[in-house]
Amino acid sequence: MLQKTLPSSLRTVALPMPHANSVTVCFFVRAGAVYETRKAAGLSHFIEHMLFKGTQKRTAAQQAAEIDGVGGQINAYTAKENTCYYVRLLPEHLELAFDILSDMLLRPLLPPEEIEREKGVVLEEISMVEDTPDDVAHEALTEAFFQGHPLARPILGTPKSVQGITQQDILTYMQKHYGARDTVVAVAGRFEDTHLNELFHKYLQEWPHSPSQKRIDTHTPLAPEGRIHKKKTIEQAHICLGYPGITMGSEDTYALMTLNNILGGGMSSRLFQKIREERGLAYSVYSYPGFFKKGGMYTLYAGTNPEQLAEVESIMRQQATEMAQGNFTDEEYQRACRQMRASYMLTQDSTQTRAQGLGRSYLLLGKPMDCDEVYAKMEAVTPEKVRGTAAALLSKEPYVSVVSGA
Repeated sequence: MLQKTLPSSLRTVALPMPHANSVTVCFFVRAGAVYETRKAAGLSHFIEHMLFKGTQKRTAAQQAAEIDGVGGQINAYTAKENTCYYVRLLPEHLELAFDILSDMLLRPLLPPEEIEREKGVVLEEISMVEDTPDDVAHEALTEAFFQGHPLARPILGTPKSVQGITQQDILTYMQKHYGARDTVVAVAGRFEDTHLNELFHKYLQEWPHSPSQKRIDTHTPLAPEGRIHKKKTIEQAHICLGYPGITMGSEDTYALMTLNNILGGGMSSRLFQKIREERGLAYSVYSYPGFFKKGGMYTLYAGTNPEQLAEVESIMRQQATEMAQGNFTDEEYQRACRQMRASYMLTQDSTQTRAQGLGRSYLLLGKPMDCDEVYAKMEAVTPEKVRGTAAALLSKEPYVSVVSGA
């Protein structure tokens, strides 16, 4: 793994994968929901959309045509604490990835008429979430669990906040959050070191300076607030239970992932077996941890018939309590460990997965986590660590979010 900090303070990390048939380039920016004001909620995500609308060098159609013309893929996503723009293509077209991405981030046109047009697109995206009841349940839980902290803010924003976005809002925000100290470029796949360094110099050397950023405090869960119930004209009831989680990079990360595999992380998990297989009470039932630099949450979810909601919730709570008490077998533990290790290793053949993992950890934690280091941390998990993590997180009363027709 190759790391380099350019004179501009922009950080780069590159992972050679000599046998790969592709290369992925990711530009990670410290821009996300946590850095927005309530009035400007959704601005990070809106900017992500707008950077695909043309630059001083290319129209939006030309951007897409150049990538499509070499069989590549270009996309982006916005999260709570970062935005990522990435291109995956054949190694012989590596320079095109740098050319396109740096052009998008440094020289966007942002025409007012396109801003107004794109507002309609994002408003439809918000409406799509509102029409997806399980998404509504998860969003309501996040808002309640992280109340009072920037992590509570929706990534897409609200119809009112999106409607109020201006060109000047975008320019001001990008000047503050898209500078060199707040940008990481991660590359994974097949490439020549000399050529890559030439591209770093050609496309990244003059990246603009970053102003100092305001520190965001780590979230501390508040006292439980009981239930949040939202009514929708739907047939199912969707329920989320939210427990305290852990921050990204915590020493307990892989103990929690092992715990999750036992409780609700797959078809052999307790929630799936108890609720779906043994009783037929739900089609979709699972659990998952959310890791953030400034907070964490552990979520249990199920979608069921409203008449069965109380029974399903009781089973979810019972299984969480049993885990909190350390009641799992050695067979469950060993299977969960094998599942965690294998699932991780199976993703490592992907240049996109490798580049995104390196870039996100470098941006948020200040250190790119390589495969060997992650696997060593997985190997260090013990039953005692899993029981300690379960007791610390699942002994508490959860927040509960329900979306149903009643």
